[in-house]
Amino acid sequence: MAVRRSRVSRKRSPSRARRAATRVPVPPARLADRAQVTVAVVGASAGGVEAAQVLFSRLPESTGIAFVLILHLDPKRESFVDHVIASHTSIPVVLAQDNMRLEPDRIHVAAPGRPMTLRDGVLKLGSLEGSREDRLPIDHFLRSVASDQGSRACCVILSGSGSDGARGIRDIVAAGGVTIVQDPATAGFDGMPQSAIATGLAEYVLPIAEIPAVLLRCAGRDPGAASPGQEADDTARLSGLLALVRARSGLNFEAYKKSTLMRRVHRRMELRHLDHLADFLALLRDNVEEVRALVRDFLIGVTDFFREPAAWATLERNVIRPLVRQADPGRPIRVWVAGCATGQEAYGVAMLFIEHIEASGRPIGLQVFASDVSEEAIATAREGRYPKSIESRVAGPRLRRFFARQPHDHHWQVRKELRESVIFATHSRNLLIYLEPETQQRVLKLFHFGLQSEGFLFLGPAESVGEHEGRFRAVSKKWRIFRRVSAASSLRAELPMLPRGIARREPQLAAPRQTPMRQQRLAELAQRLVLERFAPATVLVNGQNETLNFSGPTEGYLRHPRGSPTHDLLLLAREGLSAKLREALASTAARNAAVTVGDLRVKRGSTFHPVRFTVLPLPVPDGETGPVSLVVFEEEARPLSVPRQHPHVTESGIIRQLEDDLLVARGDLKTSLEQLESSLEESRVANEEVMSVNEELQSTNEELETSREELQSLNEELGTVNTQLQSKVGELEHTNNDLNNLLASTEIATLCVDRQHCIKWFTPATTNLLSLLPSDRGRSIGDFASRFHDGDLVASIDAVLHNLTPLEQTLLANNGRWYIQRVLPYRTEEDRIAGVVVTFTDITNARKAESDLEALNQTLEHRVEERTLHLRLVQQAAVVANEARTLDTALAQTLELVCRNGGWVLGYALLAELNDPDTFLDSGVWWQATSQEYGAFRRCIEGRRYSAGSDPTGHVIEYGEGRWIPNLSGWEPPVCAEAAVAAGLQSALILPVLVGRRTVALLNVFSDRRLEVDEAALAVMTQVAAQLGRAVERARFDRRLADLTDEERRQLGQEVHDGIGQQLVGLGMLATSLRQALEAKGAQGAAEAAEVVAAIDEARAQVRALTKGLLPVQVEKDALLGALEGLAAQFSLLAGVDCRFIAEDTIVIPDGATATHLYRIAQEAIRNSVEHGHARHVTISLEDKDRIRLTVRDDGVGMTMAERFTGNGLRIMRYRADLIGAALDTASTAGEGVVVTCVVPHGASRGNIVAAPAVAVNGPSREEQRG
Repeated sequence: MAVRRSRVSRKRSPSRARRAATRVPVPPARLADRAQVTVAVVGASAGGVEAAQVLFSRLPESTGIAFVLILHLDPKRESFVDHVIASHTSIPVVLAQDNMRLEPDRIHVAAPGRPMTLRDGVLKLGSLEGSREDRLPIDHFLRSVASDQGSRACCVILSGSGSDGARGIRDIVAAGGVTIVQDPATAGFDGMPQSAIATGLAEYVLPIAEIPAVLLRCAGRDPGAASPGQEADDTARLSGLLALVRARSGLNFEAYKKSTLMRRVHRRMELRHLDHLADFLALLRDNVEEVRALVRDFLIGVTDFFREPAAWATLERNVIRPLVRQADPGRPIRVWVAGCATGQEAYGVAMLFIEHIEASGRPIGLQVFASDVSEEAIATAREGRYPKSIESRVAGPRLRRFFARQPHDHHWQVRKELRESVIFATHSRNLLIYLEPETQQRVLKLFHFGLQSEGFLFLGPAESVGEHEGRFRAVSKKWRIFRRVSAASSLRAELPMLPRGIARREPQLAAPRQTPMRQQRLAELAQRLVLERFAPATVLVNGQNETLNFSGPTEGYLRHPRGSPTHDLLLLAREGLSAKLREALASTAARNAAVTVGDLRVKRGSTFHPVRFTVLPLPVPDGETGPVSLVVFEEEARPLSVPRQHPHVTESGIIRQLEDDLLVARGDLKTSLEQLESSLEESRVANEEVMSVNEELQSTNEELETSREELQSLNEELGTVNTQLQSKVGELEHTNNDLNNLLASTEIATLCVDRQHCIKWFTPATTNLLSLLPSDRGRSIGDFASRFHDGDLVASIDAVLHNLTPLEQTLLANNGRWYIQRVLPYRTEEDRIAGVVVTFTDITNARKAESDLEALNQTLEHRVEERTLHLRLVQQAAVVANEARTLDTALAQTLELVCRNGGWVLGYALLAELNDPDTFLDSGVWWQATSQEYGAFRRCIEGRRYSAGSDPTGHVIEYGEGRWIPNLSGWEPPVCAEAAVAAGLQSALILPVLVGRRTVALLNVFSDRRLEVDEAALAVMTQVAAQLGRAVERARFDRRLADLTDEERRQLGQEVHDGIGQQLVGLGMLATSLRQALEAKGAQGAAEAAEVVAAIDEARAQVRALTKGLLPVQVEKDALLGALEGLAAQFSLLAGVDCRFIAEDTIVIPDGATATHLYRIAQEAIRNSVEHGHARHVTISLEDKDRIRLTVRDDGVGMTMAERFTGNGLRIMRYRADLIGAALDTASTAGEGVVVTCVVPHGASRGNIVAAPAVAVNGPSREEQRG
């Protein structure tokens, strides 16, 4: 059985199909080979009403096109679509009615629930009671329009859900019509446009606004516009183009219809924006890919499962069912599906045969051979994987019986049983319509030759057997099903198109110019007339005496017998010829030589005619199994007439006629007897040979019996092996299922490549990642563009094949996702490297999580670092507050710390008055980052008193909260704001220094930039400033301690002066009177009384000295040297130590306050040396070089580090040094005494500005203080 169905419809991705479509206006010259469009079908669904309104609103009233609008509407509701469309266009709109003729320049709107067809330009309305495919109204109507209008049809697919229209577009293309699809990006619902584009048959993919222009161009095409000269040039160039295609692809399209080829060529020219065929031919010479694209367009066609159900039903009823019923179980049924395309019709035929074979219950074999010239189509057919849309073509039970649903992409996969029944090969029922008539007849000869006797031929609806009607009997003329009825022709048909890979490459001689067809037919007619008029009667017979061909006037020698028709020459021969013909044919076949028999009489009516015939042997042609002979009949002389008998004829005349008849009968009988004797002799010889052969067969039978036993034993072994193989096959199938499910469920893109970089297989997940198609198997991976920003897959494959070491790297795909690419060697069971396996693991989510975690970690680290910095800053401030020797030092260092870390350029400190803690004054401690002069601003601040209030400074004093001032123009008091702005300052920060909840000091810092409020920085700086509270509190404690000490000494001195001093005065006076009395009397004891008076005087002197040290002392600046010398003498007298004073001759003391505090510092240091250090020698030195330096050195036991910083005496000394702007330092080594140094810079006062480099962040070092 041969099935000649439709050519392949190439599958292309939507993106590739969209690129194939053009939006460039098409010049009319390129469309000249098509018919003018007269019917345009517009199909749409969801969102289609709006699109149709835009489409028709842009069309003029007169186009010459009859429009048919089909929408998916609810049949239970009344439709107002015609009114809606009419309101947006000037073209008349009508609701389609049954038997309504299509009119140009009119829009016919399909009625809901009434599937339409078009027959002879008339609409036929049906109902939803029909088949399932009738429920797709667009596909249903497009199919009938393509059949009725052919190339004059056009379809426009607009917005909508589902896939309605995708099948109909195939029929429009097959008929040569125009296909237009709305750009999915502009559609409200892209389901229908995407499905139409996925067929690869959309000529135009355009926005809705550009579709009217294309329709108008299609409606105005004029097939006769090209000049005769241009047509001749195009014909010549087309021949050159086909020769180029044949040289490049090995495919010969010379036999294709030139109009069909020109349509495909012009389509490619439109896509390439070329106007002339010569330009396109030049492009083909330089561009191999364009040649391939043109070949694919030449091969375009339509195919699907069970297209034209009525035709398939007829095929099943009249062909398949009888073939299965008459089939011999020992001989398989063979079916050839020529031009199988992507395999739908081949699988369809196999499904029908399998169903009927199963129903018969007999083990009948089935072999379906399917061939196609397109390797891509064959690859798709072999894979047997089809989209979800086949559900509308294949019935549910049949679909589940022969197909398996793929869970990952909802495709249907052909099951193993069906797949193994079909054999595909690269080698269309509708193919013939593309071929020239002569080629069609040659192909039909080939089909007739290839079919077995009584075999069936299934053609397309537009094809026929033509002049070979005598070789085929019509089973169904409507559906083009024929049956072979005659013997195979001796003339072999040869196709000019060779399969790819065996195309002839040898030089070809120029073919002679062919005679026009009309002249050939006239010549054949002349030859036929000459043969019929002048040639003898001849009959061509085979070895079974069956007639193969008749020539000349054979009716005088042959006749048609009664009963069933026959081709047996002996039965057709007239009376008087049969016996001689049998004898002559046998003789010719035996001797392979010509035999002539004469002197024969043939009865024609009532007359006998003398004839003779010659039997000529012919060479055995292909396809014949026996000899072929040519029988030539000739007349010998005038006929022997039997005179008309008179009613009174004599008896002798009758006797003469009977004698003649008897003579002829005796001759025939004699011949028959001779033949019978010959046959009997041959039978006797054959019988003897049979008996001899029988003996040999008996011997052979015994040998066969022995062999049978051996074969039985071998068969048992084979049965065991077969059982094992079946078990192994079952395990392999189970493992294969597990692997398929594993690969599908893991969704890991996996690719297997051989050593030549050719793709062997890949998982479904690889399809989207690398844009692979099932037909890409066998192609080189290097042919595909990289889908990653970096990484060379081919280089990685080569490295793994060379080193046999797995390679792993992280890649960023063009779609923005991250993958881990692993390339591993592919090892066989024999440990042979057969290629590599490449896997792509999507790590986008893990990468994003890692990135988020890293960002979070960085944020946390930044916060920790920021917090650490803040804590370190606060710690530094605390260290400064704790270790600063004086309050001014603590203020200066903290002020510098705040300014440097906050980017402030100027700062100063305000301190609360000791006697009035609600009033704040300038402390005299300033810091600035540069040497810029801020004199005017400083003078505005100095001497100004601040207290709680509504201004920024007063607010901070009252509430103890830091205040950020981003703009100083509104600062109070205005005079200070003006001075600050004039000095280039723009923003400020006021920080409170708290002791408990009370503000005791303020830090004011300024910036030369406009800084917005930073709450975090404000909080940190507030904590930094808060550390100063300890220093302020300690300074207040030192002040109070110094005051209490002075008060206590004053009271003690006053008590000594007023108490002991007065008593000693009284005792002195009494002792003096006693001494005088004793001396006057000359009594004994006068000398002792004198000693008592002296002792009392000495005690009075000591009391006076003690009182002088206890009472407050005010030392003038010029009296410091004398005061220190007296101090040394005093301690030498009172403490009994060696206390000496060393000084230069001239020392300038700036003022009395400095002199007083230096004196009190020396006094406290000497007292500590005597009382705590148990010193025996104390030295006081005073010098004045670049600064005033007071040094007190002893040789006592020394002090520990804790004592150096916590003693009250040292605290009072530091306090006094701070009051005069001096730096105090103590140095001590255990057992070696103490050195106290006080350094007073010249010009030092509480009003000096502290320069930026003068104070370090961690406080001044001892060397800097000594300095």
